[in-house]
Amino acid sequence: VVSASPMGLVNGGFESSYSGWTPTGNQQVTTGTSVTEGSKAIVFNSGQKTPNGVLTQTFATVAGQSYTLAFDAGAFSLVNKGTQKLKVTVQGTALLLSQAVSVTAKGAGAKYSVRSFTFVADRSTTTLTFQDQSATTTNIDLLLDNVRVTARSK
Repeated sequence: VVSASPMGLVNGGFESSYSGWTPTGNQQVTTGTSVTEGSKAIVFNSGQKTPNGVLTQTFATVAGQSYTLAFDAGAFSLVNKGTQKLKVTVQGTALLLSQAVSVTAKGAGAKYSVRSFTFVADRSTTTLTFQDQSATTTNIDLLLDNVRVTARSK
């Protein structure tokens, strides 16, 4: 079967809002200064909302191929230096990756950290999930931008 769509993850910078992604819970696309790539990013739990946001995308992979998942995780606050927590999972036939990422706000805007993990695909489609697991949302938001998956050379 030949697919007309490109291989791999789409819209990792959220420039087309949620196109390619399935969002649930408290999250939204944001524009402006709290981004690392392009003009848009995802903000979880803004406005003191419950940290229950989940963002997923299923994309094409090649079984046996090693991939690098990289993304920019951030925290935004104008008043505190609290920590936000993001769980990232990669699911094929088996659970290929499960990591919790913590980011700490600088108390004067957005602070991002680039995170990178590797996984080996075990089927032709793989599902990437980001889940907000922050303990507090008072005057602090969790940010996500510049999600990318690249095949690693053998």
